Parts: sequence; C-alpha cells; structure tokens
Amino acid sequence: MSDVDMVNGKNNESQSQVVFVDPNWLRCLDCKPPNMGILDFIMGIGQEIHAVRRKCLERLQAEGFQIVFDEKSLPEDAIYLSSNRTLIDDREEEVALKKAINARVVQAAGENANIPYSLEMEEFLENPFELPVILKNKCVDRGVDKFIIRTPEQLDIVRKFYSKYSSNWVYKNVFDGCVFEELIETPSEYKTFIRVLMIGKSGEEISTCFRYSLEAKGKTKGKEKGLLEKHFWDKDSEFYLGDEEAFAYYSGGEIISFNKPCTEPSKQQMFEIHGIDPENPTIPKEVLEVAREIAQKCYKEFGIIMGLDFIQNVTNR
Repeated sequence: MSDVDMVNGKNNESQSQVVFVDPNWLRCLDCKPPNMGILDFIMGIGQEIHAVRRKCLERLQAEGFQIVFDEKSLPEDAIYLSSNRTLIDDREEEVALKKAINARVVQAAGENANIPYSLEMEEFLENPFELPVILKNKCVDRGVDKFIIRTPEQLDIVRKFYSKYSSNWVYKNVFDGCVFEELIETPSEYKTFIRVLMIGKSGEEISTCFRYSLEAKGKTKGKEKGLLEKHFWDKDSEFYLGDEEAFAYYSGGEIISFNKPCTEPSKQQMFEIHGIDPENPTIPKEVLEVAREIAQKCYKEFGIIMGLDFIQNVTNR
C-alpha cells in the first residue's frame, strides 16, 4: 500500500476526525542531521523514520481517523501533521500559545502528575522561591537558553541583566517567554528520562523506553546558540553565570526497552537506580496514567501523535 492509498482505508468515514498529513512530514527531511548528505539520509535512517511514521498513520486509521493528503477544503477542526516549524511567525502569539498549552497540560495531567512549580520571569525576580532553580526560555527547544541558578550571586546577575535589557523590545520578547522552574535532581549522574509515545484522543500507547545520556550531568556547555547564552556563558561578559549545563534533551544516548529483560550490567544498574526491576522491566503505572490523561485531553493542542517525557526526581516531590 502506498502512502496515498491510505486515504481509501475502511475506517475513513466522512464523520470521523480528519488528519491532514503534509507529504514532507512523511519524507522525514525534518529529521535529517545537518552534517549528513541527503542521499545517505534517504537510503539509511530516513527509511526507518518513514516506516515508523507510516506505522503511526496506520494505527490512527485503525482507530477511525480519516487520513488525507490534500490540503484543500479541510474542516476547521482538522489535525495537522507537518514538518513546518514556522506555522506561527509572531513571537507574542507564540509565547501566548505556549503558555496556554502549558496551562492545559497541567490541568489535564490530574492529581497524579508532579509538575515542577514555576513562575514567569518578572514575577520570580520580585518574589523568588527557594534555589536551586532552572531559568528556561520556553520558546526554544533542545536545551537552548536553559540555565541552572544555584546561588544568590547568580540570581543577582540575572536581576541586573533583566534590569538592563527589559526595555529593549528584542530582549523583552525573550523575557516574556522565560520562566523560573524548580530544579529536578535525577537519581544518577547521567541525564535520564522515560519517553512515552501515545495516540491522542484514544490514549493508546504506541511505545515506551528508558533513555540516558552517555555523558554525565554538569559537563561544560557547548557552543552558544541562544540569545541569553551569548551573555550568560561568555566568560568575558559582566553577566557570566558559569559553565554548568542544565538538563538538555538529546537525540543520542542509550535506549533501554521495557519489553524484554535487561542483561547488560550498566543498563541493569541504571534501571535499579530508578527503582525498576531489570529482570522484569515495567514502566511505572503512574507514568502511563498521566501520559494517557494528557493524550486524551490535549491531542488538539499537541497533535494526534505525541511524545511525552518523564523525569524522576530524587526528592520524590
């Protein structure tokens, strides 16, 4: 069956939820590493990603969603699967949307969720809660513009920086997207999290895995990429905060499956540190419950296929 043939599936009744699929999303070019040639990508990992995305569409179709590839005459409530990262080009609108989505997730997650307490930048600087905290620009991903603030001296530096640049419209837009958040201290020296892939609306689990970095936490940062990093990570800057890197998600690292016993000693140890039996690894029940709540209630905000990451906190808060 070709990609386009999927629109003729038996579950594509006219009254079902419409999912528009951008053909570029299926081509997976948004996943190509910048240092990899296009042909190498297409003949290699690109095929694997394409197969996974096709499988997701088949699962959606089996759930009763109507998969379409033609963007003409879509209903207003259609769900988009697109590789376009610039659907919203207005910074203020983007900030407002992300705040609204975050509030929706907190509401949907329910009482079993443990979401770190956070305050917007201006509010926190006026009335801070206990250190250490993370200063996080929520409008950029992949660990960019994320900083650990451990000491009152570092917090004073941030205050001076905010005072100097808050009237500058470029920086003000960034500050509007920033929050201070409780720091999550994970159980091991490595960056770890559990990833759950769900189908929205039905809350059906597609896959789960445990991931951890190959490098220890606290290693010095790499090349500055964000606007705030250019100040806070520059050793010659009056606003230098130090080189400690906040937890950042990553595409590499090690993956441990929950579907089979874990036999490698290093991976067994990682499971044991997190309270998971390596002989019979099972994703924590509360993680699946929260993931399902969010998937069922927030699929219109996040998309019909969503990946949710859960980080274990040693303080058990």
